[in-house]
Amino acid sequence: MSAPKIMAIRMGIYVLLIGYLLLDLFVFKGPLKKTLTEPQLDTEAAIAEAKAQGIVARVYYEPIYRKQVEERMKEYLWRRGRTPEETTFGERKSLRKVLLDEMIDELLVKIQVKVSPIEEYAVDQDELKQAMEIEEKRLGGTFDELANRSGWQGTEELEMRLGARIQRENYLKKKILADVSEEEARAWYEERKDEFVSPERRKVKWRSRDEGEFQEEWVDTSKLPKEIAEGVFKLSVGAQEKLGGYEIELLEIQEARNHAFEEVKELIIDALTSYQRGKGWKFFRHELLRARAKGDKVNKNKIQIFEENLVEE
Repeated sequence: MSAPKIMAIRMGIYVLLIGYLLLDLFVFKGPLKKTLTEPQLDTEAAIAEAKAQGIVARVYYEPIYRKQVEERMKEYLWRRGRTPEETTFGERKSLRKVLLDEMIDELLVKIQVKVSPIEEYAVDQDELKQAMEIEEKRLGGTFDELANRSGWQGTEELEMRLGARIQRENYLKKKILADVSEEEARAWYEERKDEFVSPERRKVKWRSRDEGEFQEEWVDTSKLPKEIAEGVFKLSVGAQEKLGGYEIELLEIQEARNHAFEEVKELIIDALTSYQRGKGWKFFRHELLRARAKGDKVNKNKIQIFEENLVEE
């Protein structure tokens, strides 16, 4: 092949290469453009910066901040009538780890929801309103402080976050099917029917000796002090007695009895459904979501935890 032809071929290749580069960089924003312009989030400098910002974990590079874990811990303790100040360092350390694990799972689900048709998991407005009322009660006068600390834009952002949480729950309910038939519930009941027993009860009319008005109430031995219970359960219907500072009249006796299946059917079905959904969620979380985030060759190590940011106080 002559030298001019070789030069012409080379020039053609160079033109094609330059053309590809121009199209990738300025027109289509292809892989080369992304490589040059997107931040490299796995470098030592990027990880150090993430830690300096208070990030305790990243899921597909979506951050979870230490302040988010702290708010989740406060909510967890509030629902149990406690505050962080009433816990030990060891308890707080363990709680943060458990709650972060929970938040990672929620973020994985959030990522799944993002790629799903939004109308399938729409949030019921009444459900959202009820969730807002619960949160406003929990936060009380501290909402503004929390909003400033978390960088929220008022109650609208709180509503948005609660809506996203409900949407994730709706997603899981559809993905994790739990269906308990009446036959399954009846079989479960037959194995445990002796547990569905109402204790012997007494209907009494009572008042304190220092108070004027009588009250009527059904009681069993678990609701009364031992000495009063012994006296009440010896009375016959219509009898009156003064026991432990109270005037008591026995109105009615109800013997202990087993509940029929129809009385407790809905309770059993609800309990078994919750149990099945819990098992399904555990499988879904660990076998599907985490396997996808940690195990595939293309998206390896998409869950990163910076433990030093999590445990220090």
